[in-house]
Amino acid sequence: MVENLAGISKATAYRTVDALTDAGLLRQEPSIKVRGQKAWVVRAVVKALEDFADRAGRRTFGS
Repeated sequence: MVENLAGISKATAYRTVDALTDAGLLRQEPSIKVRGQKAWVVRAVVKALEDFADRAGRRTFGS
């Protein structure tokens, strides 16, 4: 996906994802697969969503 969206080689895409992971900006999420491929999450976005859910009060579907 990075390769296609950024218009870069596969090797450059992997190096970029590795660098972002090493810097702590991305985290590989082993419990998530997209079409059988590894998935990464942006830690700051996940934290912001969790903080928002805490402020808004967690809800369950159908309630």
